[in-house]
This record gives sequence, C-alpha cells and structure tokens, in this order.
Amino acid sequence: MDILDVAKNLNKTVYYKDFYNIRELTAYILNGCTVRKDPRGMLHYEAELLDKNKNSIIIAKLEAVRLNDKEFDNE
Repeated sequence: MDILDVAKNLNKTVYYKDFYNIRELTAYILNGCTVRKDPRGMLHYEAELLDKNKNSIIIAKLEAVRLNDKEFDNE
C-alpha cells in the first residue's frame, strides 16, 4: 500500500501477512497510519491494523499491507 491510499481506505478492510508471525493471509481494518523519522532523516510509514476477531492492534510496515487479497499472488 502506498501512503496516498491511506486516507481513502481508513476503516476499510485490508490484508496482511508476515513470514514470521502471521503466515496466512488475514483481513484487518486499517485503523491509522504513523510517520516516523529516523536519525538520517528518512521517513518510515507504519499502518495500524485492527484485528476483527481478537480486538487487538498490529503495527506493520505500510508497504506490507495490501488493499485486496489478489495482490499476494505475485509474491
């Protein structure tokens, strides 16, 4: 997902999976986005994902979040 997609997809379903923690494709609600600046001045975007079933929040790299489940077929 790109930073330009965040505003129009807030509170909508997005998809995320992680090789280490969440191996299967899982649907989340995009709850927010955080911007952080490292000491070198580089910006890093993080997505706040609300788990629909467990009422927990996951913070993930924004580029690892997908708008639909079809985008994971290429990886």
